[in-house]
Amino acid sequence: MGYLTEFILSSAQRSPLLAHQMLWNIKTNIFRDEEALERDAEIGLQLDAMSEEIKNGFTGPALAFYRREFEFFDQITGVSGEIRTFPKGTARKKACLEALNRIKLRPGCYLPSNPESIVLEIDYQSGTPMQSAAKAPFLAKFKAGFQYIISHLKNLWLNKK
Repeated sequence: MGYLTEFILSSAQRSPLLAHQMLWNIKTNIFRDEEALERDAEIGLQLDAMSEEIKNGFTGPALAFYRREFEFFDQITGVSGEIRTFPKGTARKKACLEALNRIKLRPGCYLPSNPESIVLEIDYQSGTPMQSAAKAPFLAKFKAGFQYIISHLKNLWLNKK
């Protein structure tokens, strides 16, 4: 194990949010193609091993947080896979709204692009498929709140006499 790998694994043990960001990055870079079929021959196996080691380091509340977050975001990204087979237009829009409505918001989850904010609400009527030749991306609106503000307010409330 190299120094950089040791540093990454050590850092991941100190912060669940940092560990999540590393896992998102590994998930993005482990394959060379968008369909996740062609593993990167140079670093794929090492990234796989690092990912497993990071996940195996989660226990108790950190493990529950990891599972909750990744299951939530897998549901969101799964909408694209569900609507891909529908023809563009009204049918795909309807399928997008139906798929989005099946997602259950879980407390304390965030969007990977902004881990400093937690998702407070999903606008279930906002699902809008976008134009794409190969994939089926979609837009959706989320109401988010800053964790530090919520945490601060919670601390004020709990410490109130």
